[in-house]
Amino acid sequence: MRCQLGQMVRRVGTAPKYIICDKDNIFDCPALRRWVKRKGIRPPRYGAIGEHGSIAVVERFILTMKNEGTRKHLVSLRRETFRGELVLFID
Repeated sequence: MRCQLGQMVRRVGTAPKYIICDKDNIFDCPALRRWVKRKGIRPPRYGAIGEHGSIAVVERFILTMKNEGTRKHLVSLRRETFRGELVLFID
């Protein structure tokens, strides 16, 4: 998680004010809390447990990624081709 956020901060050139996520182990750990503090990011804000739509932007992003990245394209079994398609999708 920290690696992905770090790449995003480097690419964009600035860190977000805060992170909104669910309360999974990947987001709720001392290492991430220390990292966001060093980067000047407020502690993560968590969506309401069991409440649909509490992290709607994140849920929508994941749904879009699933729909656009897997259902409308043929997935190549060749590793090089597959990686190339992922790079195009991410960009």
